[in-house]
Amino acid sequence: MDKHIINMLKYRGYEYVKQEEDVIFMKHNNNIKLVFITNNILNMVNMKDYMSITNRLDVSHIIIIYKQKITPSTKKIITHSEFEVELFEEDEISFDITKHKYYYPHIKVDDNTKNELLKKYGNSLPIITRTDPVVKFFNFKKGDILKILRKDNNIFYRVVK
Repeated sequence: MDKHIINMLKYRGYEYVKQEEDVIFMKHNNNIKLVFITNNILNMVNMKDYMSITNRLDVSHIIIIYKQKITPSTKKIITHSEFEVELFEEDEISFDITKHKYYYPHIKVDDNTKNELLKKYGNSLPIITRTDPVVKFFNFKKGDILKILRKDNNIFYRVVK
């Protein structure tokens, strides 16, 4: 599983620094990203430990891979956290989605193209949800417009909601 996590982050432009126990350190433009891997339920105790490490290292973005489930109180802490937290269930990250036979490249369009598309189509652009596996894999944000390259050079656009 660790190699799939590292590959996902490399697709996002991060480089591997090191791994200490269940924490993977990655960096991009001198910004450190931490990946925590828990083999049990993600609960308040784990989350407090992760937040302590995150605060101590002055990290603003973490990824947590959990095996079983997340307690409701932990979800509440994550929602109100001052840093960005991405959650992946272990099964979601157990393979490289870009290698799947039904995967088509999803490319975030630049600001000029985004403005042109919004001017032309407005609110009628089809949506893709934030929970879509490819959107999660690449960490596309709400409001991003994606260019999807399908078979026979067909191009589709979707806005992340």
